[in-house]
Amino acid sequence: MFRQAAGGWCGAVTRDCSDVVREVLAVDPLLAFQCLADAHAVDDALADEIVRDFHTRLGQDEPGSRQADAVVAAFGLVAADRRPRGLAVFAQLCTTTETAAPTTQQARAALHALVATRSPRAARFIAPRLTTLPDAQEALVALGDVAIGALREMKDELPLTLVVRTLWMIRTPKAILTMGTLLDELTDDRPPEESWHLAFLLADLFKDHEAAAAMRSFPRSLTRRSAWRSWACVWEPYALNNPGLWLSSVPEMLAALLHEAARAGATPPEATEPDPRLVVPLALVEDAATHPGRLSLTADDLGEELRSDLDTLLGEEGTTAQLLTRHGLSLLGRKLAFDASPAHADEARADLARRVAAAAGLPDMRVRVLQWLRPELCTRAVQVLTSKGIATKDAWESGSSLLHYDFATRLPVLLPFYLMLSVAPGAKVAAIVRAGWPWGVQGWLSVIFLALSLASAVFLLLGRVPLRRPWSWSRPVRAVRLAFWIWFVLVVPSTCLLALVAWWGTWKSFTVGLVCFAGVLWVARPMARRQALADLLDDELPLLIQLLDEQASG
Repeated sequence: MFRQAAGGWCGAVTRDCSDVVREVLAVDPLLAFQCLADAHAVDDALADEIVRDFHTRLGQDEPGSRQADAVVAAFGLVAADRRPRGLAVFAQLCTTTETAAPTTQQARAALHALVATRSPRAARFIAPRLTTLPDAQEALVALGDVAIGALREMKDELPLTLVVRTLWMIRTPKAILTMGTLLDELTDDRPPEESWHLAFLLADLFKDHEAAAAMRSFPRSLTRRSAWRSWACVWEPYALNNPGLWLSSVPEMLAALLHEAARAGATPPEATEPDPRLVVPLALVEDAATHPGRLSLTADDLGEELRSDLDTLLGEEGTTAQLLTRHGLSLLGRKLAFDASPAHADEARADLARRVAAAAGLPDMRVRVLQWLRPELCTRAVQVLTSKGIATKDAWESGSSLLHYDFATRLPVLLPFYLMLSVAPGAKVAAIVRAGWPWGVQGWLSVIFLALSLASAVFLLLGRVPLRRPWSWSRPVRAVRLAFWIWFVLVVPSTCLLALVAWWGTWKSFTVGLVCFAGVLWVARPMARRQALADLLDDELPLLIQLLDEQASG
């Protein structure tokens, strides 16, 4: 109460407060120092004496102690005042910071006092000394948004990577927006490493929901560049949960820049981890240099060292060769992800998984990208690669298997055939009902065909077969996919045959029916394979996407 009353009285009255400050000084020197910030008029000799006394104490107390923090806060309070006394104390702190040895406690305390002013003046003093003062970066981070203007002014005088690293450490929406603006302002004559460095830092921040939301305000001139469009598929699996981010085009911009960095061999800066939702598609999804396709590895292709390390991991000599010979690469990938010996660290398993992927033909750029992932995500990504290979962009967008679009995109072609087939049986049934004719074989076949057609339409309507993406990642989705496969492979050709028989009245109808039947078989032929069914029921990629989304949300 006494502290508040003394400070309030010094700030409220306009007459000379020297006598009050002297009395306070005898009881509480620290409070007397704080009163200098509020008092309108104090004897200069008294003020200089108090400042001089506390300046000698600056940095003398145990760092982090209550007394040391109180002295620093008092200096910050006085130095923040823009009147002559405050400006003089501010200049004294600047001189102490520069002239004292940078590692001494007094220099550190003076720097902390400058931070305690919470003023742009302090930021403008500290920012140019980022490369010379050991604690300058921490000081600017402590200033937060106050330091952003000073950092922006120094973008051409200091290494840009150091400036943006400091903004990354501040991590406020304003700092993130400034990073986006700096990225937008980079010209073609600047080293591409600067863009990549910014992309890595932004991709690391992207894991935080609030930080990602702040990126929606990036300049449109940055996010709408045509160079990013080839990676528009990256955010599709997550667009339902984060629609605003998808519309802002930030994910595709970051993915494109990370892809450029990976091709050049760049690595994430220290202590950063790019959002795995952006990294995994760089390793799994096709690009201009790599077309979709499966990886291949046989026991004969394994080097001795890799074979030995895999056998050790799997727990028995010769296990790797047996797995590859009997079951193929996909089971080896699953073993690495789930069934390997628990005695091995996750990092060792991830390293082996990357070596297996490289031996199976995965391009070097994609192997480097896998190194950006945490071990458990790396092994899961390699599992998908060994099972499905390089995915198409359509497969990544839908979160489904590779061959999903081999037949799903043919649905618009198939439906017109179905409608054509329904005309004759529908007319036959209508004529029988209207005229009261006997049903006969053709009549009943027409009824069966129309029933099958109606059931198929209801199935597609109510089952909501995922043409763009599954609406759920649970096992019922596999049941729906299996029913879809049965519909294409069995129901559609069967109903076509029934329609053909129902039209058997003339050679002309037989010819038309035969043409339609051939068309249906041609459209459905990608599905009439065992591998197509296996790919359709596969849920490894959806489960990996779900894992990425869950980890980001957590």
